[in-house]
Amino acid sequence: MTIKVDLEKAYDRIRWEFLEDCMMDLGLPQQLINLIMECVSTATMQVIWNGSPTSVFKPERGIRQGDPLSPYLFVLGMEKLSHSINKSVQDGDWDPIRLARHGSSISHLFFADDLVLFCKVDMKNTRTLKSILDKFSHHSGHKVSASKTQLFFSPNTDISLAQAIQNHLQFRSVCNLGKYLGIPIFHGMVTKNNFQYLIDKVRARLSGWSASSLSLAGRITLAKAVLTAIPSYCMQVVLLPAAVITEIEKLIRHFVWGASNGKKKLPLVSWVFVCQPIRSGGLGIRDLRVHHKAFMVKFDVWIPSLGPLVNHTVSDAIVEVDAYVCDSVDEHGNWKWADLNPVITQSAAMQIASVCPQMRKQATIFVFGGGNQIGSAQWR
Repeated sequence: MTIKVDLEKAYDRIRWEFLEDCMMDLGLPQQLINLIMECVSTATMQVIWNGSPTSVFKPERGIRQGDPLSPYLFVLGMEKLSHSINKSVQDGDWDPIRLARHGSSISHLFFADDLVLFCKVDMKNTRTLKSILDKFSHHSGHKVSASKTQLFFSPNTDISLAQAIQNHLQFRSVCNLGKYLGIPIFHGMVTKNNFQYLIDKVRARLSGWSASSLSLAGRITLAKAVLTAIPSYCMQVVLLPAAVITEIEKLIRHFVWGASNGKKKLPLVSWVFVCQPIRSGGLGIRDLRVHHKAFMVKFDVWIPSLGPLVNHTVSDAIVEVDAYVCDSVDEHGNWKWADLNPVITQSAAMQIASVCPQMRKQATIFVFGGGNQIGSAQWR
């Protein structure tokens, strides 16, 4: 079960006493707490009514948007909710979900006021979840918007149980959670339609420009600085379908060559040469496919062609399945071949030798995999 929580007027409702308690629990010096609370509580406001400002008044709660101190105070308050959830998980009252059978468990994701909660589908977890949200709302002053908070159930969930949970929480059930931090939350196979909004963004930006009134240099500058940057955020976390990248590149290509009002213009050179660096004779426009692949490197597994080393051990070798990469690197950043050579095949050793251990020695990535694909990153 996934709950996407919406807080009403998140910055405006938070209680000052709650913020002060959070800072005291954090162990900040009392003098610093007093100084921060003085900055928060001495703010004054005026309302423009029929074109004229009202008399000055002081608010009794809330933090100001735009104040550089406000995001830190807000996140500090949300830590209280995070600690409450973690304590419930430790006490066994909250059962988090697992991303895989042997994967890490996850109970919540927080980014400022964007909250997503995860738990097993049963009434015990539902009551715990509601109790935590009610207590947090009471102490912090926040209010969960029942009309905007969304519930998502697995298709395998019993309909009567889902209805009972929905009635208990008074949240609406949805089939699609939409986006989280600007990225679509997928519930099935990823298609071009999931990222149509990226193509529409590029089209919307192009609609305000007239290719015919811009010089070639101007169009190239806009393509490099604006158009190729639009999908970059999404490219960092999601593997986009090839059709989406092709469509975006098509729009950029037509704009650079001066196509307008649906009229195409003949390209002067191949787009492959256009995407070459300037020092190589190109125009320096990003190749979106290469750009996307560079972003995806951080998700690449360690020696993907090799797979779990348990499949590359010599016969009769006794290995520790839960061994780590860092355990096979000495204090000088070199592979411990004396430990590896007796248990792995020569071909596997040659592939390992091509990987720089200095870049991996802090990561506790499983060496022999234990049946999992090698490179499932975990950290000590």
